[in-house]
Amino acid sequence: MKSGEKIKRIREEKGWTQTELAKRMGVALRTVQGWELVNSFPRTEQGRSKLAEILGVPFSYLLDEEQDFYNTVGEQYGSRGKKQAERILTDAQAYLAGGDLTAEEREEFLESLMRMYLKTKELAKDKYGK
Repeated sequence: MKSGEKIKRIREEKGWTQTELAKRMGVALRTVQGWELVNSFPRTEQGRSKLAEILGVPFSYLLDEEQDFYNTVGEQYGSRGKKQAERILTDAQAYLAGGDLTAEEREEFLESLMRMYLKTKELAKDKYGK
């Protein structure tokens, strides 16, 4: 599930409108709409913490699988590894965009690609110490 879908789902479970969430956060309605539609977050760490607190979830829960994957790769392999992973997934998504796969099949493929990337990096680390 994408981060914007998670924000929207939690907001709706609480019975809040986008306007209500915007007021609680101290931001414009348009900002909340962006979080839900574009899968973005507050720019500052303080804002991200406040959003998670208001929604009653850890911030890590709000990350979608790709964002969580990129963060994991960045922590384990640095900015270079993170950029490689982003490029691989972006290229794969572009390749699949016009294909005949269902959304579920596309998601499954991308998850497999993420797992394969991490396994390959681990094997290279064991073999070459990188």
